[in-house]
Amino acid sequence: MIKLENIDFYYKKTQIFDKFNLEIEKGNITCLIGENGAGKSTLIKLISGLLFPKSGKLTIDNLEYANSNELIRNKLFATVNEPVFYGHLTVYENLDIFCKYKGISNNEIESVLEILNIDGKKKVKELSTGMKQKLSLAYPLLYDYKIIILDEPLANIDPFGIELILKLLKKLNKEKGCNILISTHLLGEFGEFFDEFLVLKSGKLLFQGKQDSDYPSFKSKLLNVHQGIL
Repeated sequence: MIKLENIDFYYKKTQIFDKFNLEIEKGNITCLIGENGAGKSTLIKLISGLLFPKSGKLTIDNLEYANSNELIRNKLFATVNEPVFYGHLTVYENLDIFCKYKGISNNEIESVLEILNIDGKKKVKELSTGMKQKLSLAYPLLYDYKIIILDEPLANIDPFGIELILKLLKKLNKEKGCNILISTHLLGEFGEFFDEFLVLKSGKLLFQGKQDSDYPSFKSKLLNVHQGIL
């Protein structure tokens, strides 16, 4: 579903990825972890089509960005940093604009807002950062995306909000079969939610693997890999 082959990427003269390879299977919920500066946000921006590699091949759902940019964008939903909305408009008006842009009915907006527990009459600029993170999930709930990519979606959200977001993402994954890639620093009790993990450090993929049945032991293994013990 997501495949990067021999990807090179630079910021000015600083090389972030050198012949980087990664393949994520269809239908997985994948957790991307790594310290600040590991390359997580850059990787997400490359997969999302916000940045383009200097060389190498990037394929999404058997489509290559170089030839099928618009087709890929229609399949993929991504939030990088804070989600973008029209702050002066209400929550409902933002979602209504999205529905019109995508050519879909707005009949589900009210039920989606009820699920998210967000007041549709509020202006987006009145929402907290955490509430905006929750609101961003309205888009994949309304539209049938094949790939959902979220950069730190659990930041600034209380534990109940995190649990709600993870349950909704699991629902999207099970019902629509979409790939979900999440970058986060928060493993803790929520780590069991993910199917597989990627450990990134200094632009290198140190580890990629499926979670096993003993999560506490698996988490220790991930930390050891990141610290260079394994």
